[in-house]
This record gives sequence, structure tokens and C-alpha cells, in this order.
Amino acid sequence: MPQKNSQNLVSIVTPVFNCEKLIAQTIACVQKQTHTEWELLLVDDCSTDRSAEIIKEFAKRDPRIRYIKLSTNSGAATARNRALSESKGKFIAYLDADDLWKTDKLERQIAFMLVNHYAFTCTNYEKIDENGKSLNKIVKLPAKIDYNTFLKNTIIQTVGVMVNTDLTGGKELLIMPNIRRRQDAATWCQLLKNDFDCYAIPETLSYYRVVKHSLSSNKLKAAKMNWHWYRKIEHLSLIKTCYCFTGYALHAIKKRVYLPKRSSHTKPHQRVLYIATMATKRERFDGETTKCNLLKEYLDSLNEIKLTSIDTDNWKKRALLLVRQVLFSLPKNDILIISAANRGAHIILTFLHRIKSRKPLYYFVIGGSLAEDIEKHHWKIQSYQKATKIYVESKKLKNALEKYSLKNVEVINNFKKIQTFTSQYKKTKNIKFVFYGRIIKEKGIEEAIKLVKRLNAENIASTLDIYGQCKNEYLKKLQTTFDHNIRYHGTLKPDHKTEYETLSAYDIFILPTEYPGECLPGALIDAYIAGLAVIVSNWQYAKEYVTDNKNGKIFQYGNYDDMYQKTVKLIREDNIQEYKQQSKELAKKYDIKNVLQEFRHVLLESKKQRKA
Repeated sequence: MPQKNSQNLVSIVTPVFNCEKLIAQTIACVQKQTHTEWELLLVDDCSTDRSAEIIKEFAKRDPRIRYIKLSTNSGAATARNRALSESKGKFIAYLDADDLWKTDKLERQIAFMLVNHYAFTCTNYEKIDENGKSLNKIVKLPAKIDYNTFLKNTIIQTVGVMVNTDLTGGKELLIMPNIRRRQDAATWCQLLKNDFDCYAIPETLSYYRVVKHSLSSNKLKAAKMNWHWYRKIEHLSLIKTCYCFTGYALHAIKKRVYLPKRSSHTKPHQRVLYIATMATKRERFDGETTKCNLLKEYLDSLNEIKLTSIDTDNWKKRALLLVRQVLFSLPKNDILIISAANRGAHIILTFLHRIKSRKPLYYFVIGGSLAEDIEKHHWKIQSYQKATKIYVESKKLKNALEKYSLKNVEVINNFKKIQTFTSQYKKTKNIKFVFYGRIIKEKGIEEAIKLVKRLNAENIASTLDIYGQCKNEYLKKLQTTFDHNIRYHGTLKPDHKTEYETLSAYDIFILPTEYPGECLPGALIDAYIAGLAVIVSNWQYAKEYVTDNKNGKIFQYGNYDDMYQKTVKLIREDNIQEYKQQSKELAKKYDIKNVLQEFRHVLLESKKQRKA
């Protein structure tokens, strides 16, 4: 048995579970080492085959081999920690029960560490199959691996690791976290985070066995394990997790993804990757989702475009899947288009910036609070500067973003698809108000209800019909304030016709919004197409879209007495029909065919440049 004070004693840690077919080869490769000062600690994790019997036979003949049995099946981390606790050497090496070493592995690695005073090293390794046959794949490690490098490329394999515990201040950093998967990577991170960088000996001294149907051979499971390790063990932020996972996945993609060459007889397309909030798995009819779906529909209609779409709806629960989708789709496409709410778009842009994507990128901003969010959340501006173009709905927002040195911002209004429809309007003695949109307090629904009730109290006969998605609890609360003049009609599912015909039956569209980040509401454009007069609050962008005293009235923001006074003025002036006609004229400005005409040219020009 090795002496406790042996100068260069290597304690070899080997967890064992049902390895009867390979364990003898693994033990034999240790016995053949030219460096003979070693102890092999084989920890049996309750094997049910002949593994224990085989190990005990070796141990009888060689006192350097120690058999240790766990009382319950506990996993590789517990097995390795048990071996570590009973180890006597200053060097700790790891060898799984199915892997192998070259005969001079220990000798050459120890010499490399002692000469350079390295605490943590690893070797290059060659992949072999279950029969020990080479797979003609040698994995060469970078000369030096620090923490951030390892997170992006988990290239350190246990079979090649050796640690000098005299230099690490003991064995504490080698105690593996009690998790079933990726405990080895988590342990290497403990060393790396404590400034013990890993140095690779530039020689192939180890053999890593690839076993069919093993956990490591299942790429999807391996990806999920890595994601869990980043988030739950390393506690990385979502953005950094995406960034590191990209590095991990790209190494796999380079080896596995085959992109067929385009035939010279194939008509070239502009291959576009569209990343947006489309809510394909559930019913969402808010402004963000409606705009994103309409943009997708438009892109799909272009014969020059070959479109791939990724839906970012509910992204927090689907982050890993989304990262995989982007990584696999990115190499196959020529151009990227992003349309999502500010937070989601920021994560995507940061992710693409960190992986150094050079694809042309066009970002359609949702809402009007991007400049405020950049300042509030201290978002780094570089991700936005890398975009080819950032399209916003407001001149005022463009000016605000340019203060952050963003010179790639242009104005493209929100848009709608205008189709022929049959007007349902019939003039009555009542003034027919309509509220259409997401039914939340911030959109002003409660003030709309109060307005109509006040008008009726002043003998101005009025009705209010309400359309839109609303949470059940809030709807029940609202309905307690209804009278016979106020009705809720559920959700209008937009199809570019039904919503216009339904809205056309009314006189006035009311939007007393105080919603943070309101820019150009799609519902306002719907009202214009339907030919409605409008009553709106003076939110920060209102005057860019509503012509006061022409197609509507703009009241002082948050001043609902002013809203009442201006509504009464509109009714008593008897200008509603004129306002309705003006709205119809304004609607033409927001026809998607007109709004996106220039952008279509941008895509076609990109195609020509690529072809050239």
C-alpha cells in the first residue's frame, strides 16, 4: 500500500456502477503506468453485476487498489467525494470506469505540473468506441482555460484532469456538488473561479470512451443538463446563460450540422429568419402580437422571401428551446428581422451581439418606451448599434434614441392590412362609443365607463360597447359598474375584415390611455379604417397620429373633466360625420402596403448584393 507521505503520490478517483465489461481494462491501464506511486480508489455505487467481484480480485493481488462500497446508490458525485475523503496523495486524478490512459500519462502530466508550478491541468484526449477502437477524433484543448472560457466551451474531460492539492490549499475545492449531472463541470468551475486556471499539456494521453445510449451521447439531454448547470449551479443571468450556451452549442453545430449547397438551377431567395412574438400556441390579441403576426403575414406574401419564423411568446418558460432554435436557424439564413417587446428584444439583440453575429439585422420596435427602458435598466447600447436598422413608430422616439448615439434609427409607422368591407353604420339618436383593445385599467377603460355614464346623466344619450381580452377577475369588477347603456362583447379576433365591420357601426372610438410606453396603438388605426371619430388622451406621442379638431379630440393627459368637456363639444358641434370621414382618409397612411414599401426594397437590394 502506498505511503501517506509519498512525495508524488497520485490518488486516482474512479466511481463504478455496473461496469463488468470494461472495468478490468481500466484497472489494467493504471497498473501499466510508468509512474508507479499511485493508489486507485474504486467506489462501487451499488453495482448489480460482477463489477465488485472483478475489483476485489485485482485488489487481492495489488495493494495499491482499494475497493470501497457505498451503502446506497448515490450517483457519481457522492462516489467521487467518498474516494476524495479517503485519498492520501497530493495529486488527485480522475478516471471513470470505462475510460483509459496511455502508459506514461501520469509521469508526463506530473512532470508538466511540477516544472510549471501548475495546480490544475488536463490532457488532450482521443475518442474511442465501446470496443476500444479509435473514432479518429482527438480533442485538443486550449493551452489555458479560465472560467469564462470553460463556460462557453466545456472541453475539460474528467479522464484528463489532475490537481495538485498542495497548491490549491487542500481538497476543499474538489468536493463535488451533490447533483446527478454535470457535477464534474461544476467542480472544475470551483477551481477556475478561485483563480486556478486549467493548463493543458499539449499531448494526447487519455482515451474517452463513447458508449451508445449513454447520457453524454444524447445531445438533447446533454443540452438540457448544461442549461440547468448554468442557471441552477453557476447562477448565471439569463442573458449570460444564453451567451455561454451558444458557445457550448456552436461547438456541437460545427461538428454535426450539414448545410447542403444551393443548386445553381435553384431560384435564389432572400432567406430571412424572423424572431417575433406571434403567440402561435395560445390566443393573444394585444398590439404586440397583432403587429408581429401581421408583419409575418406580409413577409410570407413576398415571393422573393424564404421565411423561417421563431415565436418568442412565453419566452421565460421556453428559453432553452428558443436558444436552440436560433442557433440552428442562424447559419441557414441571410438576414434577421426582430419584432418583440423591449425586454425580449433586448435579450435577443444582446445574445446576437455576444455570439458576434454578422447577419444584417432589422429591429421593429414595439411601443414607445425603448429610450426610457435603455436608461432605466442601463442596457448596453452596443447591441443596438450593431443592428442594421431600428424601426420605430414615432419621430419623437427616434430623436430620443439618437441621443444615445444610435444613428441607425428610422421611422416606420405601425401598420394594418386594409381590405374591402361592408360598413355597418346606421345613425341613431344615441351617440355610440366603442372601446376596443386590451381591457386593463392603464388603457383607460374605467374612465371611458365614467364618461358615458356622466353623459347620460346630463341627458346626452350615449352607449358604450367594449371589445377586447380581459382577465376574469377584472372583468367581474368592471361589470359591477355597468348599466344598461354599457355592454361587454368579448374578444374580436382580427382578420382584417371582421374588426373593421364591427367597429364601423359606431360613432366614436375612445382611448383615455395612460399606458406606459403607448406609441401608435393598432386599435387606433383600426378605428381610422372603420371610419370613427376619436377621443384620446394626450399621451406623449398622440399628436403625431391624431389631428386635433379634424378627426378627433385630444384631451389633457389625466384630466378627465377636460375629456368630458371636449366630448360634449364634439357632439354639440355636430361634426362627428366630418371627423369620421377624416379618419378614413388618415387610414391610408397606415396601409401595410404603403408603410413597408421601402423596407421591401431594402430586402430586394440585399438579395441583389448577395447574388452579385
